[in-house]
Amino acid sequence: MVKGDPRKVEKKERVAVQSFARGLALLRAFGSGRAALTSAEAAAAAGLTRAGARRLLMTLQQLGYASYDGKRYALTPRVLELGFTWLSTQPLFGVGEPVAKRLAERLNETVSIGVLDLPDVVYVVRALSSRALHLRLDPGARIPAHTSSMGLILLGALEPTQLADFLKQWPRRRYTERTPFEEADIRGLVAAARRDGFCYLSGVMDDGIAGLSVPLRGRAGGRPVAALNLSTSLQRTSPEVAMTRLLPELRAAASAIEAALPG
Repeated sequence: MVKGDPRKVEKKERVAVQSFARGLALLRAFGSGRAALTSAEAAAAAGLTRAGARRLLMTLQQLGYASYDGKRYALTPRVLELGFTWLSTQPLFGVGEPVAKRLAERLNETVSIGVLDLPDVVYVVRALSSRALHLRLDPGARIPAHTSSMGLILLGALEPTQLADFLKQWPRRRYTERTPFEEADIRGLVAAARRDGFCYLSGVMDDGIAGLSVPLRGRAGGRPVAALNLSTSLQRTSPEVAMTRLLPELRAAASAIEAALPG
């Protein structure tokens, strides 16, 4: 039983939750082009006061998650514990990573596994080939779901109301001339991915890159829980080669992953 005034307890819990949320916002402030930040820069990026950001940065430093050179703070490798703790508990990662690596080695193409976290796709496995693409996306990276063949596969698994909610918040941004920019275009791509059981996109996030994805379902079947993707250069792989040579390989790898997932 909680003792004391319930209003005071609720206020303390609310303050604690806000503090935790601010700490997470501060961690997210670091990223591409922001590897090291002053307390003022971190505050601006995270939407915090300078004093609040400094206190959180000092806490991260004391715990070993950040370093300080006298001017700027930077995250340390210890923050990887936070992400890999989650990954290590996911059967999809343990089963999918070795299959993705073998496929990447055999085809000499980049292979990925992604999950949906609206409005984005999050990469949980990334197996690079010796012909690594110039678009750098590591595990944990996010891209808008409608710009990814993985994302379109997973959007196709949503209930109509969930898809409608996504279409209310999707980020309208053109990365290339081929980036879908109208709701009708996205609905058409999602419907095609659902109907075909695969999705091929080219030049949507980058003019020179094509992506081919298939769904990954649990042992019980049903809706996809993730998507398996192969990314290649448009200069070396035509759409015809992608369909005739790469798609069967991708489907076989997906079947191997699904068969090894726990029921």
